[in-house]
Amino acid sequence: MLDSCCKDLSTTTEPHGVGSALDIWDVSGFLGAELLSEAEKQLCGEIRILPTHYLNMLQTMSMGILSGNITKKSDAHGLFNVDPNKVDRVYEMLVKKGLTQA
Repeated sequence: MLDSCCKDLSTTTEPHGVGSALDIWDVSGFLGAELLSEAEKQLCGEIRILPTHYLNMLQTMSMGILSGNITKKSDAHGLFNVDPNKVDRVYEMLVKKGLTQA
């Protein structure tokens, strides 16, 4: 069996249609992507969140950090109905931006 790029799929162990294309999620066409840096777009793609959700998380966490309500990653977990690992990755981006310390 050949895929659309003429690669023989019969020798792969992955189910048909599953592969590296699912590992890369390009968010550049979504609303809000134009406001993100390349690193932020990559992060959104890696953790599979929409740019608008990422921006909302950034805003909420930034306000919490500045008001003193968020002093560590785990403080932000309860603010969002998403996997805590995703919250951690967004928090880490705020650390890289210099808004808070790890």
